[in-house]
Amino acid sequence: MADYTVLYNPLAGNGRGEAEAKKLVRILNNDTLHFYNMTDIESYNDFFERLSDSTNLVICGGDGTLNRFVNETDEKYFDRDIYYYAAGTGNDFLLDVGEKKGSAPFKINKYIVNLPTVTISGITSKFINGIGYGIDGYCCEEGDRLRKIPGKKVNYAAIAIKGLLGKYNAVNAKVTVDGKQIDGETISGVTEYRVNAYINKKTEKDGSVPSEVFSSAVR
Repeated sequence: MADYTVLYNPLAGNGRGEAEAKKLVRILNNDTLHFYNMTDIESYNDFFERLSDSTNLVICGGDGTLNRFVNETDEKYFDRDIYYYAAGTGNDFLLDVGEKKGSAPFKINKYIVNLPTVTISGITSKFINGIGYGIDGYCCEEGDRLRKIPGKKVNYAAIAIKGLLGKYNAVNAKVTVDGKQIDGETISGVTEYRVNAYINKKTEKDGSVPSEVFSSAVR
């Protein structure tokens, strides 16, 4: 019988994060589970310091949950087994690694180390799948706003089209990728994509996941 510490985001999956996390009681029915609300944790590093060495960690949430976790946790704490159980809406990371919603938690240690980064306004962030600024962020913000309206369905394609047609104001920006600078006026958005070899399950001999990073600027 294994011991698991489950960190869940109650806001994931349109507010169904806790209910999704509790499904682990059935999936891991022969193990001991301890549930913690991630929004109550002020510091993941402090949390890890108090965590027993014998417990396995499960991150339960969506892409945003996973992204925030890797950005707010020191990699030195990733020497224990860390698992992921998808409870988000889009679950892009889950699809990238070939898993399905409802699948048992799977180990993600090799996917959350040595990640590429992006820096904007002096703030550097790691990213797993991709990261976007400008109209990409606008679409997320507008989607969150619409989601609060009862009965309102969120169509990100429609939001993006309306944004490009005038609802989103483009900005001037300087974009530097691997030392190469793009100077542009009225750039609508910048998106960085990490294309991973783990899509077809390839890894290096040391267990790391090779990747290439592509960048695009939308004018």
